[in-house]
Amino acid sequence: MGLHKGTQPALVQREKLRLHRDLNKDGFRSSSDPIDIGKTFGINQHSTRPGTPPEFVDSYSAGCLVGRRWAWHMSFLNIVKQDERYRQNRGYLFVSTVIPGDDLVREEPI
Repeated sequence: MGLHKGTQPALVQREKLRLHRDLNKDGFRSSSDPIDIGKTFGINQHSTRPGTPPEFVDSYSAGCLVGRRWAWHMSFLNIVKQDERYRQNRGYLFVSTVIPGDDLVREEPI
């Protein structure tokens, strides 16, 4: 738990991450994109802003996990705060897993 950019309630990056850099910025992962490992990317789980959700997340994120609807994000954080491990230790580190969408597509029906 923490603040995104010092102002917005969020789950904030606290440990090393392994990620792909999209060097040509085409929005696709390719074999030529390098893998980067670091602790200071600032990849957080936050929202946009209170009020009407924007049509697109767009400029709210260069790599963060962004909830488009502020109220839904705040509800998510309230649920997360009920985790007994967090209640016992406010420094508890939550784990998030990001699965590439193309990994979820099945070519054949089950």
